[in-house]
Amino acid sequence: MKTIKRAALGGAACVAIALPAAALAAHPVKGGHYSNQKDLSFATVSKTGRRAQLEVYSKCNNGIPVKANKAGKISSHGKLTYSGSATELATQNGTAHLSLSGKFVTRKTLKWTATVIAGSCKSTVKDTLTLMKSG
Repeated sequence: MKTIKRAALGGAACVAIALPAAALAAHPVKGGHYSNQKDLSFATVSKTGRRAQLEVYSKCNNGIPVKANKAGKISSHGKLTYSGSATELATQNGTAHLSLSGKFVTRKTLKWTATVIAGSCKSTVKDTLTLMKSG
């Protein structure tokens, strides 16, 4: 009888330990619009929650942001990544390069590091965006 009780308690402890680890993976709000509220950095999550349109503030081009030419990918663990061309919104010229890596730390908060290379200018920005509008 004691063996059965110990086995049951051991199983319950394993479940209790596993639940917090799964809870750490934050997922974005599907269709959510995230902004940093101080300059022009935005992320708009798709209705599926797997991609996001990105606009990133850059110190290049007098502070005018760049827009990723394709949507960034969001993993099942809430990680956001993009590396590719971007349009300089000041000139509508697609000569900038954007590399971005971030994570949804909660459903309402996205933290990222973005690097923009436009001509001879290189700008790296760490930013925190919050949910402004859902779906």
